[in-house]
Amino acid sequence: MTDTASSILLLRLQSTGSNTNLWGGYLNTALQTIERADKGYQALPVTGDATISWTNYSASNDGAVAALKLTGSPAASTLTFPSKQHFLYVWNATSATITIKCSGGTGVTLTTGQRALINCDATDFSNAAPTVFPTADITFSGQLKGVTAGTAATDAVNKTQMETAIATLLAGSVSGLVLNSSTATTPNYLSNVLSVTGALSKTTVNAGTSTEATQLSLSAASTSQAGSMSVNQVKSLDALIGKVTATISGGSTVVATAYNRYKFTGSGTLTLPTFAADEFVIVEFGASAGTTQTVGRNSQTIDGASADDTSTRYGDVVLYRCTTAGAVVTEHIALLPA
Repeated sequence: MTDTASSILLLRLQSTGSNTNLWGGYLNTALQTIERADKGYQALPVTGDATISWTNYSASNDGAVAALKLTGSPAASTLTFPSKQHFLYVWNATSATITIKCSGGTGVTLTTGQRALINCDATDFSNAAPTVFPTADITFSGQLKGVTAGTAATDAVNKTQMETAIATLLAGSVSGLVLNSSTATTPNYLSNVLSVTGALSKTTVNAGTSTEATQLSLSAASTSQAGSMSVNQVKSLDALIGKVTATISGGSTVVATAYNRYKFTGSGTLTLPTFAADEFVIVEFGASAGTTQTVGRNSQTIDGASADDTSTRYGDVVLYRCTTAGAVVTEHIALLPA
């Protein structure tokens, strides 16, 4: 009788009564083949497309191992394996994309550096990686690639879906909820997350419309700050940068407009307007030193006193600010050089 080959590993199936004095050697070859298929490792150089053939009764067929490392620097290549049942761990350590398949099949494609479990059903190779994972954490040390589009509510989403979601959010076509920081867990609206204190206040503008927004503003200080002028006390950029609105040479002149700076160059009285709360004027005393210049209170108190304010120094720059109706406080801003 004639020996035959097994259908998967091509082991020698010896016929009854044959192979006198050869039976032990043939058995050892079969055991080596089984051992290699179960635990064996092979580094297989790849130079290009190749068809891998297996020989009957051989313990050294290429790829008939448990773990296969593909090496070399080929162009993108296809390795066509025998159409036999096979379960294989493969590592593409080449510099190119490699496809492993059976004749007539499409197989499995691995890019440079990828490792995979693949299996062949005697027709073609397919990915043997599990599709159901345990509930424990899964840790990745590399990049997670090739994520197909999923359902945002239940699945991991890919880069394209994430970019679309961000663009939609920024466009305002969905409810734009935000988190205060990376440690926050409850999304909320900006107007609720944003907290202000002190002189800073927030208001909603264009309420109930498509352009509704949260507006931040600085309120006037409730107490004077000697020797300085805070931003929230200055409501005119011209006053802040020191631009003189008008020069007054003398006489009894009533300042008609708040939020401006006036240069007082002569003697006599410059009278304050009737202020509303938070209004102010800046007065620069510009007469020669020793000349008495008077700022009239206009029935208001100045620094708590029912008396006009005077200066005899050239270059004094003073802020007159209304804290509440009828009450004015002064703040010395600067002394200009002669």
